[in-house]
Amino acid sequence: MTKPKASAEKPQQVPMVMLSRDDYTKFKNSVVTGLTELQTTIDHYISGLQAIHGATGDLLKAYINHTNAQLGGHPASASDLPLPDFLNSAAIRAVDHSVVDGVAGVKPKRKREKKIRDPNAPRRPSTAYFLFSEHARPTIRKDFADAGKEIKPAEVNEEALRRWRILPESEKDVRS
Repeated sequence: MTKPKASAEKPQQVPMVMLSRDDYTKFKNSVVTGLTELQTTIDHYISGLQAIHGATGDLLKAYINHTNAQLGGHPASASDLPLPDFLNSAAIRAVDHSVVDGVAGVKPKRKREKKIRDPNAPRRPSTAYFLFSEHARPTIRKDFADAGKEIKPAEVNEEALRRWRILPESEKDVRS
């Protein structure tokens, strides 16, 4: 018979690291900064989830009211809905009086009227880049055709942008 192994092994020695006070302070500050950024990100996600939760309740209320109106105008009652228990409390809040239209303290967005544009109004002047690209596109197509390459319109625009970026500022000025 073999002897059973001893369950208690010797703990390994961890090497000691010496840090200066400045290095330790920098390390501590970086950890605190990282944790603060993490906490801010989590708070951002939580507020987004709360907004989604409120919007879902509003949607449920609107749907029930709409379907009841279609079925004969009977008032909505959440207790009549065949919902699982975990949804029932949310439905009661949404349909009954406890869910207020919109999120508390937030005014509903108003729709903006579309501006009617005068067809006879003068157009805005083209930007320097747009003027450059109008003249550069035929040249770019010709350059690629001479090289025996087929080029798509999006690639022509990318090449025009690349050429615009390497153009000196003095040549970009359309007023000169």
